[in-house]
Amino acid sequence: MMKKSPPIIIILFLLLSAFTLVEANVDREVEWKKVDNQEKKEIHYCFDDKDETSTFKNYDKDGKWKGWIEEAVREWNNANTGWKFIKVEQNDPKCQVTIELDPELMYLEYKQTTGIHELYGKCGEVTWSDRDPTTKRFGKATVKFLPYLNKFYCKTHGEWETHQTHLGTEGADKIDPRSIAKHELGHLLRINHPPLKDGNRVERYRKEDVMWWNTEEMKGEHPRRLSAHDIEEAKESIKNENRGVAMIDKSITKEGGVLVYLDPEVYPGEIKCIIEVPPEVVKESTTLRLSILDSCILPPRRTPGELEIFSAIEVEVIDGETPNTMIISIYYGDLPVGPEYPTGIYIDFPAIVEDRIRPFEYVEMGWNEISEYILDTDKNMVKFIVRHASIFGLGGSLRPVMTIKPPVGGFIIPAQRGSPYKATQILAFGMAVLGLSLAIMEKGR
Repeated sequence: MMKKSPPIIIILFLLLSAFTLVEANVDREVEWKKVDNQEKKEIHYCFDDKDETSTFKNYDKDGKWKGWIEEAVREWNNANTGWKFIKVEQNDPKCQVTIELDPELMYLEYKQTTGIHELYGKCGEVTWSDRDPTTKRFGKATVKFLPYLNKFYCKTHGEWETHQTHLGTEGADKIDPRSIAKHELGHLLRINHPPLKDGNRVERYRKEDVMWWNTEEMKGEHPRRLSAHDIEEAKESIKNENRGVAMIDKSITKEGGVLVYLDPEVYPGEIKCIIEVPPEVVKESTTLRLSILDSCILPPRRTPGELEIFSAIEVEVIDGETPNTMIISIYYGDLPVGPEYPTGIYIDFPAIVEDRIRPFEYVEMGWNEISEYILDTDKNMVKFIVRHASIFGLGGSLRPVMTIKPPVGGFIIPAQRGSPYKATQILAFGMAVLGLSLAIMEKGR
């Protein structure tokens, strides 16, 4: 008697599961407020150009930056991701995104060892605002780009100095502003940087994606176009199952408890933050909520050389009494590194001075420094004790520099394990292979 082979639908399901269980690369630390109880899909933007004091009137007199940004907007809109950018006037109440030009995004430091000025900072950034305290969603954002100038503020000398710009629409040593514009607009669509642990695909991300970590590697491309991966990630970020801000709730009993926020982009072992509550301080069961505030959400430096809050968390009490002692550890290394990565990528942090990285608490629209803390440079972590719920952040001027070969004397931490999402994909693939093998064996009997 002939035995029935497993239904083909089961085999197909197992095969498909190998490719569908991978976590979408969506930034779950930011989200737009709903409109009429529906997820936002249209983003209304405007230029800061309403009067003579505005940034575009001062730094874009020939209109080049406007043209570059509008070209980037057209490319995203033509990608058919489901998202749409719509231009409005600055005084239009519909405007949710204001685009500005900021010459202080990059700065100079004079190095006595080399006798030259070195340029630090970034070409663009997104800052979110109008945050709902309950849903953690945002109603507005500001996008800043570095103007097309040849003067930068020098922290060493405390003045503006002439320095060659690295922006341009031609030349092998220039980064195209249109590539930068597409990158920052992608963050408005809640797209993360590409994963650094994704097999042989990482090299393709580095060479093709506008959302790649380091725009320095886009030099000579005029401009870099949206890749198939960029477009696919935008399609993922708009799906209902990928909407909303990630929050972690934890019931703390008299035995104490630990909250851990995981992020597959962060070393060590995807841990971004840990909150420990010792059992001796818990008088009654309470429920804590942990949410992450990405650096782009927080108030940036207001003057050149000022400390910048680049990583923060919010601790809330949902039910019960606040524990009078909570031990918080925040990891400030944003990228996993190590020789096991297929492209041999390393992250080289500039020299870290201990008094340049320290914890702060957000109080009434300002940051107050927390005086007692432990800085662990071996783990890229700051640990401190708090006695109430609030928003806590790390301040400093941490600027990671990505290189393709191991840097000399850099601040390097070896990654210890891979992404759990990658492990899930491997498990799913193994299940699919097992199912297919069983089917073949049944058929051969």
